[in-house]
Formats: sequence, C-alpha cells, structure tokens
Amino acid sequence: MALQGETVVGTLSLKWHKNSVSITGKAAESAKLSVWKQISGIGTRNTLLLLATLYGLNYDPLPGECYIADLAVHPEHQGTGVGRLLVRWAHQFMEKHPLLLGLSLHVSEHNRAAKRLYERLGFSTQAEEYSLLSKFLSGEVKWEYMICRQYGGSYEQENRN
Repeated sequence: MALQGETVVGTLSLKWHKNSVSITGKAAESAKLSVWKQISGIGTRNTLLLLATLYGLNYDPLPGECYIADLAVHPEHQGTGVGRLLVRWAHQFMEKHPLLLGLSLHVSEHNRAAKRLYERLGFSTQAEEYSLLSKFLSGEVKWEYMICRQYGGSYEQENRN
C-alpha cells in the first residue's frame, strides 16, 4: 500500500506459486489486516463486485513467477510515480525470495497508460487473452499477459499449455 500521510494513494497485490514463497507469522497477519482495512472502506456491494471480478480473472502463477494480481493508483495521484514505486517494491519483494524468478501481470488493452508504464519498466507482451466472463464482470474482453524480462523470468507462457 502506498500512503501519502494517512491517505492511501495506491495498492499492490502479489501472487506466486504455492511452492515459491511461504509467509507466516506477523507478516501474514499484517497482510490479512491490510486487506480488511482496504475492503471496509469501499462498502459491501463494491466488495462483492470486486471479489466476483477477481474470481473471474483468477490466474495461477507458474513456479518462480511473482505475479502482480492488482495494481491501483488513486486517480488524483496517477502520473506522479506511485505506480512505478509499487512495481519497484514488487521487484524488491521478489529479490528477497530466491525462488521467485521474475515479474508478470495482465493489463487491459484499454489501459494504455498502464501498458506504457509497464513497458518503460521492462515488461513486454507475451500473449493476448480474451474472456467473455471478464467482459461481463469488468467490461474488458482483451487482456495482455506481460513479463518483465529485465528482472529474470525463466518461466514462459507456452509452458502453461
């Protein structure tokens, strides 16, 4: 979570293969509390819509893959470096866990600003994916799967088949 004073200006969620990283104890409890603090501020209806959308867009990372499941920057803070800061934090997290080899994410074809940011940070599109369920839940039908080559990435999209 990126804060400016007491205000949340950005959030980041990471996923990885169950055999790549294990977080327990205080760090795990802190992560759970952080999620509930974020959810409590958006209301029940929006929380249910968010959970349904995330379920519909569920992605299972490959071993070694540190997957950016969600990155959001408050509209008033977009273009100020918050997104770049969050992606760099994801890279630092990945470096602390030697079984994580590279970063990946999905981005909507309509989110051109985010795609440009990811490309500047070393990501490249590996595949385009279409989902009618995603269209129903989020209004987006086409997603690009991107891998950040500069941070490693020995896994490949074709290994999923």
